[in-house]
Amino acid sequence: MPKIGRNDPCPCGSGKKYKHCCRAKDEAAEHAAFAAARAAALAQHQEHQARFEERQAQLEHEDELAHASNAVVDLVHAHPELYDPEFGTTFQQLIAKLDPPAAGD
Repeated sequence: MPKIGRNDPCPCGSGKKYKHCCRAKDEAAEHAAFAAARAAALAQHQEHQARFEERQAQLEHEDELAHASNAVVDLVHAHPELYDPEFGTTFQQLIAKLDPPAAGD
């Protein structure tokens, strides 16, 4: 659809110039559509940001668990005489229960 000039007759058929008839209403509709699209984009950005922050927190928690688990293993390796020999088997069973191996492992 060709753009209507300011001084063209209004397409509504009133006989007035477009700038004195429907231009303000059409511009308001354009601005409202733009504002709605901007709000939708902002909401999508905020949703992505929230998911990113949630994943970051999850990764940090996983890092803390890995660090704690490694510290336990380091203690066992540093002082094996302090631990029951069955501890290693029990520890491995607990790990397998909490974090089952993926299929094919």
